[in-house]
Formats: sequence, C-alpha cells, structure tokens
Amino acid sequence: MLIIRYINDQGGLRALYGCPTHKDGALPLNGEIFVFGSNLAGRHGAGAARVARERFGAIPGRGIGRMGQSYALPTKDADLNVLPLEVIEEHIRSFVEYVRAHPEQRFFLTRVGCGLAGYDAREIAPLFYDLTPTQVSVPRPWKPWICTHARTYAGIGSRNTPAEILRRMTRIAERLSVHGYTLRSGAAEGADCAFEAGADRCEIYLPWPGFNGHESERHHLSDEAMRLAEQLHPGWAQLSPAARKLMTRNGYQILGADLRSPVDFVVCWTPDGAQTEAERSRLTGGTGQAIALADRWGIPIFNLARPGALEQLGDLVRQLVD
Repeated sequence: MLIIRYINDQGGLRALYGCPTHKDGALPLNGEIFVFGSNLAGRHGAGAARVARERFGAIPGRGIGRMGQSYALPTKDADLNVLPLEVIEEHIRSFVEYVRAHPEQRFFLTRVGCGLAGYDAREIAPLFYDLTPTQVSVPRPWKPWICTHARTYAGIGSRNTPAEILRRMTRIAERLSVHGYTLRSGAAEGADCAFEAGADRCEIYLPWPGFNGHESERHHLSDEAMRLAEQLHPGWAQLSPAARKLMTRNGYQILGADLRSPVDFVVCWTPDGAQTEAERSRLTGGTGQAIALADRWGIPIFNLARPGALEQLGDLVRQLVD
C-alpha cells in the first residue's frame, strides 16, 4: 500500500506546529484507542476509567495495557494509593514503546494522572516527550509541553545518486525551506551535499570533526547513539571503527541531537529503492542504517528510486503545511 494512502486511512497527519489535540473531556470519534489513568487493581469506577469500562472495552480486574479500544496507564497502586512520578514514568515508557510497535494504530490520550491522582499537568505532560506525533492526539491543555516539534526532515542517500536525482534533491530542499523545514543530513558526497545545497536551515551531523571538509560542530557521538547503531546494523562486528562512526551519526539524522526528536519524513535515493528495514540490502549501503531506524519509528520514507515517490512526498508535505 502506498505510504500516503496508508497514512490517510489512519486519519491523516498532525496539524501545523504540533501533534493532533482535542478538547479536555472529549472522546475519540475515529476509532482511536482511549488511553486512561488506571489503578493496578483494575477498578475502573470513576473518571476516564469508568468511561473506558463503559464505552471502550476496559476489563475490570486489569489495570495495565491494551484492552478492547482502550489502554490502561497506571497512576495508582492496587490499594488506590497514588504512584510516585518515577513509577508512572516507567508505565509511560511502556505505553510509548507500545505506540511505536503499532504504527498502524492511533491513540487518544486523556489527562492521565491529573484527575483523581492529583498531579499537575506540568508534572505529567512532559513525561510524554517522545510520543510519535503522527499517532497520538493529546489533551489541548498539554500542548505547550508535548507539541513543540519543529519541522524537520532527513535528506540522505547514496554517494552514487544519479545527477538528475541530485538536481531534484536540491529543488526539493529549496521547496521545503520555503515551508519552514530544517534539513538533517550527513555531509557525504552525492545526496547529502545535494540536499544541503538547496536548504536554508540545516543540522549536519558528522562522524568526526572535519568530515568531507565540513565545518559543522555536530560531531559528538554519544555512547547511547553507538549502542543504537549496534542494535540496528546486522554486521556490526565486521565494521571498522570509521564505519561504525558513520553508522552512528546516521541515528542523529533521524532522531536529532537528543535521539528523541524524530524527523517528519525521510527523502532519499538508493539503487534498490528500499523504504523499509525489511527491504534493506547491500545495495542500500549506509543509507540503510537510517532507513531501518526511521522504519522502526514509523516515519514515512520516500525513496526517489521508486516510481511515484515524488508525488507521494508532495501529498504528505501538503497535509503537513495546510
């Protein structure tokens, strides 16, 4: 299924300058999964928990996870005592992982922890910092803490990208700059340089200082980024130290300097036209590392080696900026 058609079938993409939001107290209307604050005893007797039991399939006696069209996120223990914030955050991390593992689903987040549990929005909302913005509608009062995502994209690809495609990449970057987008790339010859030539705003991540003559200061590779790269690369043990650094910097192109700020989409060219981790091959080259990571995060990927990719990209951008 075409990526853009798939996204449309799921209800479209987030609005300008943020993720989807809804009025406090509203209910999902388009099949979204209702996410509510629960207790570990599974007593869904009041507030959003009662709504979840009566309307969205929450099961009495179960206080964690997916049930029917609902997801229980614990804020109280089995004796109905309020859980500490650090424990609630652990449950939030589990929820975020569930969202990422199910990119085909959309979620409707209530003001978890801010009702009967008594926490303030300033304490709870920031804990959802790494939600996938295209999948989760958040309470409108939480928007200042969650929906602060800048417009970014990854412009990457093979060093052997054909000249015609390189010119097209530069024009794409110019057009995206008009719409306020910041390019994330890696200063490699070929596709990376073509995107950078047309971009007004750039985040250029280097595997080491002065790579390819570039002056970007974004060349620090954290241990976390290195571990992430190792998990993604199927032949990590056989890579040279330099190759490992190249693979590690690809993580920043997709997730940003903090490794928690995913791009809106990826535009690339590889000889094999890969757009998913499963399609990654030797022909994908180093770009495959970024494609695999974006695929795991549910980020749309547009490989210009595929027929129709440019048109699909245009459809996506129009949805994001309209």
